[in-house]
Amino acid sequence: MTGGQIVAASGVSTVAPAGAAATTVVGVAAHDAANGARVTVWPLTNVEQPTVVVAPAVTGLLLGPLAATALGVGFVPALKPGDGRRPPGAVTWAQSPPDFRGRRVTLGIRDRHLGPGDRVLVVDDWVATGAQVRAIDEVCAARGATVVGVAAVAADCPPEVARELRIRALVDATRLT
Repeated sequence: MTGGQIVAASGVSTVAPAGAAATTVVGVAAHDAANGARVTVWPLTNVEQPTVVVAPAVTGLLLGPLAATALGVGFVPALKPGDGRRPPGAVTWAQSPPDFRGRRVTLGIRDRHLGPGDRVLVVDDWVATGAQVRAIDEVCAARGATVVGVAAVAADCPPEVARELRIRALVDATRLT
């Protein structure tokens, strides 16, 4: 898949690129290089429009700002304390359950960047266990924000974890073999 783009309803059974002020965003469209057809790869059905995108350091920091820009919303990084980006000011921290390597990852978000009423879309490149998503969800809950979904390039977590965490991915475990 190439050319990911946020799209909005533009007519009966048609979509067009969504602008920053779009209120009828329906999903992310991509071009299927194999047959040239446009396909919707991340439908936004029954999902509230996010007000902010949160992505975990380090690789999520590449994709998060792109998704936020496409959606016309703000971007907030979820930082790790040991990566040299410890922000000044008040930060809400949470520790993940064990990840695929058995590590517990601590993530933090500056309090002034996330608050009550925010609707968060978590964006990351790869979701294996959902551990970092759970830590971000904990921070969001502590700040009064709600996670409305997770967008990833690849998800190889069990289907029940993907359903529970509302993960939508371009590629899932069935297509990774």
